[in-house]
Amino acid sequence: MRRAMEILKIEESQWHDFKVESLCLPLEDGLISKKDPASFTWLIKPNRNEKITKVVVCIAQAGKATFILNRKAEILNLLKNGTCVVLADLRDSGESESSDFRLPESIAIENAMKLWQMNESLIGYRVKDLRSVLLQISKRKDLDVSEGLYLWGEGFTAANGKIDDIFRFE
Repeated sequence: MRRAMEILKIEESQWHDFKVESLCLPLEDGLISKKDPASFTWLIKPNRNEKITKVVVCIAQAGKATFILNRKAEILNLLKNGTCVVLADLRDSGESESSDFRLPESIAIENAMKLWQMNESLIGYRVKDLRSVLLQISKRKDLDVSEGLYLWGEGFTAANGKIDDIFRFE
């Protein structure tokens, strides 16, 4: 039985001249989470009375905090031009990431293997999580995505991965 999708607003704050809503979006019941799976999401929008018609959803394995640190200027530019920016942590990324390492013995690989053994995949769950985030955005009364709902994905690692004593790509 599916749970009702209810967004929990954790807090509201300001970032520069923009309104930030910290949201917790419950997701489909998970197989790899010790607690209820959720997408911890920041919704940042200009302080305007009219509906916002452009929304950019940002995702990265490193999470929303790393995304905003690495792309602050671009995000501020979008906001100044009236675009709402949504930064979401999908399952096992950002705040909910189980491990920093992608080595064979890591928890992240173990979780992915558990899902694979049940004919599921972590990437499949992340796609479902993203669809849940997009659905909730499209239902908001203060947003009208008629002019565009855009997806911005980033990877903040070197092209060949981390090079150090533990793990080396040759």
